[in-house]
Amino acid sequence: MAKDTRILLNKQTGDYIEHFRSKRLKGLCDPSIVYQIVFAKGLLNLPPDYEFKSEPGKKKDIRLEVMENEILDAAIRQKLKCVELTSEVKKRIYRDSMEHGAALLREEEKQDENKLFFSMIQSSPNALKQGGVKKSFLIPLDFPKTASPITLRLGLDDNGEEVEIVWNAAEYSQNLTMTGKAGSAKSQTALEIAAQIKEQSPSTTLHIIDLTKGDIAGNEKFVNAIQGEVWDITNQGIPFNPFEMEREADGTIKEFETKIEKVKDVFTSVQKQIGSNQSLDLYYLLQEVYEQNEVPDLYVIYQHILDAYEYSGRKKDSLVELFHKLAIPRYFPTAEQQGLYSKMLDKNVIYDLHNIPATMKSKEIVAFLILNRIYEEAITSGESHPDPKTGMRPMKSVVIIDEAHAYLNAKNPILEKMVRELRSKGVAVFLLTQGYGDLDNREFDYSSQMNWTFILKSDNTRQSIEKALAVSKTVATDLTTQIATSPVARTYSRKLRDDDKDYTVWKGRMFWERFRL
Repeated sequence: MAKDTRILLNKQTGDYIEHFRSKRLKGLCDPSIVYQIVFAKGLLNLPPDYEFKSEPGKKKDIRLEVMENEILDAAIRQKLKCVELTSEVKKRIYRDSMEHGAALLREEEKQDENKLFFSMIQSSPNALKQGGVKKSFLIPLDFPKTASPITLRLGLDDNGEEVEIVWNAAEYSQNLTMTGKAGSAKSQTALEIAAQIKEQSPSTTLHIIDLTKGDIAGNEKFVNAIQGEVWDITNQGIPFNPFEMEREADGTIKEFETKIEKVKDVFTSVQKQIGSNQSLDLYYLLQEVYEQNEVPDLYVIYQHILDAYEYSGRKKDSLVELFHKLAIPRYFPTAEQQGLYSKMLDKNVIYDLHNIPATMKSKEIVAFLILNRIYEEAITSGESHPDPKTGMRPMKSVVIIDEAHAYLNAKNPILEKMVRELRSKGVAVFLLTQGYGDLDNREFDYSSQMNWTFILKSDNTRQSIEKALAVSKTVATDLTTQIATSPVARTYSRKLRDDDKDYTVWKGRMFWERFRL
């Protein structure tokens, strides 16, 4: 912590912070928390070229040590992509963030006078009255009350005319699926769509799971275009503790049995080696761990499993092997680790999983943990109500899952819950997979929840084409070979325009083309 390090804010900023504390929060929390709220708002939205302008008048003098902490410092390091902070840089970033945060909040208050506080914090007044922030305190998310059409320019048809869709109209879901073999330009067309969404709706965040190739995570131009960050799981570990659960004031966990079941399912749903008895054993072992530890981590759980097996004289089996394989590479954070995400939906992140060994489906487990965290945040957030003037839905986040066929056959229900339940929360799911048939399996027909289906070069049955494009059996038969031998980026979908006969076809716009000389 700094020692008597002072920052000077412009008078208008200081006056607004005092107004915010005394009028908007009405004494519900101490000044340090108010400073942290304003700081977080500013840092989250701080432009790279932000320039502080000193205004006339007496300055607001704030001692940095009354508001700074390790979490906020870690947020600055993450924002600046640096390991250590000098005192001068820290002072500047705190000052700039608070100046910018106060300006943003003033503007929001003018637009939405009655709901400003609740649009910023996901925390209870009781927590604030206690004079501190609970572990569940979340960095504020913006919840837009207005929405303009997000028009996606998909590419040119055979006549050179633009093919477009209005993506965020409220009468249908924004879920999208795209199928294509390697070399079909599936990823490039998906990145172009993502970039267009980000350009037209900057507050919409992107979460991309790069499972097998690392080509999305390695695309520096795309990362810069979405103002995102790459989280390399192999080297950085998972950016949150997936075993942390919010507890009530009396120490109990809400819906304890249900949440233990969810954790258990993540680790067993993709493991054919783990039978029903082992799965049940894990459930009870997890119960014991949570009864004995307020915030456990994977290593505490693994040790508890080892101790239980040794105590009962049981031979080590595939359940022990699974946790052993996960514990060795240190992908999971410890319970005490600092600098982790307190919230995920307010970031643009590419989760790079491609270097994780395929042993015991470790990649899929990590991916499901990420999806589960995103779902838990989204489902407890406010509703995304359609704009009554435009009929458009404000979109909070898009989750893009590359090589989705690796997840679709798992018995874990989280992906199904996401595509079914998150529409009203303003969260869309894009599934990129190799063939349309991947979407329909014994567990769930994902195609029923996809409003947009784009098919690039891929092997599909006649029945799949008939269903995907809503065409006749005869048309589907003709298209089966045509799609299997399509040129790069040629894309087929259900009829998007009145003048199209049976379906719509175009050459997809690819992200790399933005940089073509």
